[in-house]
Amino acid sequence: MALVASEQITLQARLAGAKIDDKPSRRRSSTKDEYGEILERRRRMKELDAEFSKDISKFLNKPL
Repeated sequence: MALVASEQITLQARLAGAKIDDKPSRRRSSTKDEYGEILERRRRMKELDAEFSKDISKFLNKPL
């Protein structure tokens, strides 16, 4: 729906004489992979959990 509304507004603006650039917005051209970062963080947490579960005493009661 939003894409249709956006296209309609663009068309109406062009018909009214406005100059519209067809460049994609910055959001869409982002090189940052946020979903990939979330997946990587989850994988790392699973690995740390598995390491912690093996020998809990190694992580408890350590002197500072």
